[in-house]
Order: sequence, then structure tokens, then C-alpha cells
Amino acid sequence: MYLPLLGWAVFIFLVWIPVERANIAFCFNNYDLGIYAQALSLLSLDEQNPFLSTRGIRLFNDHFDPVLLLIAPFRELVRPDLLAIRTEMISVLLASLAPLWLWKRGVVGKTPALVAFLLILFSPMTLRAVFFPAHPGTWSLAPLAWFFAFLSVDRPRPAIFMLLLVFACKEEYPVVGAGVAAALWFQGRKQLGQLIFVLSLIWALGVFVVRPIFLGKSDFYTSAMVAGRGLSAIEFVNIVQIILQAIVVVFGPWFLLNNWNKFRKDLGDRRSTIWPPLTAAVILILIRLVGGYWENHRMAPLAIPAAFLVLNGTQDHAISDWQKKLSLLLCVAIIWPALEQGGRTWMGRPFKTHCPIETPRVNAIAEAVRYLETARATEVLASGNLVPSLVSLPGVEQVGASPTAHREESGGVV
Repeated sequence: MYLPLLGWAVFIFLVWIPVERANIAFCFNNYDLGIYAQALSLLSLDEQNPFLSTRGIRLFNDHFDPVLLLIAPFRELVRPDLLAIRTEMISVLLASLAPLWLWKRGVVGKTPALVAFLLILFSPMTLRAVFFPAHPGTWSLAPLAWFFAFLSVDRPRPAIFMLLLVFACKEEYPVVGAGVAAALWFQGRKQLGQLIFVLSLIWALGVFVVRPIFLGKSDFYTSAMVAGRGLSAIEFVNIVQIILQAIVVVFGPWFLLNNWNKFRKDLGDRRSTIWPPLTAAVILILIRLVGGYWENHRMAPLAIPAAFLVLNGTQDHAISDWQKKLSLLLCVAIIWPALEQGGRTWMGRPFKTHCPIETPRVNAIAEAVRYLETARATEVLASGNLVPSLVSLPGVEQVGASPTAHREESGGVV
């Protein structure tokens, strides 16, 4: 049990704390943290689809992530941007518990459980997301991991509950649900497969058919899929590198902790527990290939099927000593980016090159933020690193994300 405790400690000190400190130092010049901070600050029983000035659109006319309704009440305890970040970090930690739970129940061996645990915490997919916060797509890691965990021990009711939470995080998950349903049907678990397929179909119809009828146009996400933007982006070398890295991280540990005979047996046995996570992994990769957007939170969910391919692939007694050593060495190599980037915080180096840590810089920005809040400014166009601290202002807009993002700077613009 010492290695999991060490893994959590590394994650907290080299990921969670550095991200919070970077946020306080105005380092995150990305859209999502400001968008979801404003969403959390405005959501209420009276305003269930608030207009987001940071995005220039109503919340659920863009993405559909009702999980925000469950998180919003906690804004009374912590400011919205920190709430979004902490939700993300807690989700990753809760997701990493699933392999350990299966190990303690005797369902999987110790080595696969530890490798899966480390993959969830420190895979490149996870780290790209949490070092670029925050998005419900990353929050989905916890319910997605426990969905597969409950499927592994044949506990359908909690599995269905977790699946509904997964659906509430991102629009693409009904497609994953339908694929997993087909895999369960293929395995002979027809009743559960039928139920998951029906729930996936109902949710998809609600999101893509019913939602536009009642809320108005909401095709921002689907237009990218229909246009196949991801396929046109494959010509770029950096995209190809990201795709290849994802494929290696998702399938590499599974291959490493197996042998050819075991692969043939698993793939030839329709009742093998490998099919649900394998199906999910393939569908998530295909969604990215078609729709594009490989970076950050969009790839984070791949960490979960990667972990469960390892968990369901083999048992501890079938793993040779060299496989155990090589798999742990691979985990160390995967962890290294967290040790390097997160460690900058503790070594007095900038978290990101564009974010110097000089106290005068931070104090000057904080003073400007306090002035705008005190003045209750109503026309503010701010860069992404300032918006999370300004979401209490009714008219704050975000450079690059709001309709007025490209206008020239003028009075009331930061």
C-alpha cells in the first residue's frame, strides 16, 4: 500500500499544488477555466442556462455538461475557478482508487493494479488535461473509472449510476456507451447491454435533438464532427505525434503485461472482460480522429480504458519478473513530465515560460483585478489568465473566445 500513498503524494505535491499556485499567479491563458468558472458562478435553480459573456453564448447551447449543476452549490465554499480546479484533481484521485479497489477485492493482481493506478494519475493524457485546467471532460475520469470497475465485478446498478454521471460530463459519451453496450451484448450480458444502449440512445436524442428544440441552436460541437475536421488535421506532424503517443500509452502497457497466446485467447473469447474497455478505447480514438482536438481535456478519458486494458488483460501470476520490472520502468518514464513541470514550482522556476514568478508582476495584476471588481466594470475584454478572477463582473469577455475577441483595444478593455 506504500506505492499508492507515494503516488498520491507525488500527484498532490507535483501536480495539484503547482496548478493552484500557477492559477493564483495568473498563468493559465486558456479559455476553459474562465468559461467554466463563470458557469459555476452563475448557475442556479433560477438560472439553469446562464449567458456566458466569456463565451458569448448560453452555457448549454455550447457544450452540454449538466454535471456543472451538481458542482455549482460548492461555490459557497471556494471561488469558482478554484472549485473547477479542485473538482478536476479530486476526480483524478477518485479514478485512481478504482484499480486498487479491484485489487483489494481479489479481482486483479497487484502489478496490473499498480500499473493501472499510475496510468490514471500520470499518463500524458491525464497530465495534459490537469496542467491545462479545467473542463468537465476531465471530471469524467472518476465516474468512467468506476463504471468499468463495477462492470468488472458485475454490479449493474452502481455501474449504470456512474454511466449517467459520465453522460453528464460530455456529449460524446453516449457513443461510447452504445459501443460498450454492443460489447456487453457480444459477451452474452444481453440484458445489461440492452439497458445501456437504450440509456445511451435516450441521452443522445436529448442532447442532439431535444436540446436544440428547447434551447436553440447548439451545433458548435457536432459541426466539427460532421465536417471531419480531425481527418484534415492528420497532415500536421505534431498531430501525428500526439496520435501515435496516445496509441502507445493506451495499448502499450496492455501488450507489455501480456503474451501472444493470452492476446489470442482474449480476443477469441467473446466473454473476456477485455471487450468493454477495448471498445471504449477504440471509439474514443475514432471520435478524436474524426472531430479533431487532441490536446488537453479531450484526450484525458483515454487514460481510463488504458488502465482497464491492463487490469483485464492478465493476472499477476502470469506476469514474468522482466515484465513487472519493465512495466514499472515504463511508469517511471510516464511520470517524469509531472516530476519536471510540477517540480518547477518548488525550485523557484516559472510554471510556464510565459508566466514569470516575480512578485511585482503578480501584485500588479492582482491590484488591477481588485480595481475592476471594486468599480464593477461592465465592459472588460481580458486575456484568458485574468478572466477566472473576473467572472463576478457581468460583462467580462475573453480574448479569443468572446464575439468581441478581435476588436481593437479601447476604453474598458484590459
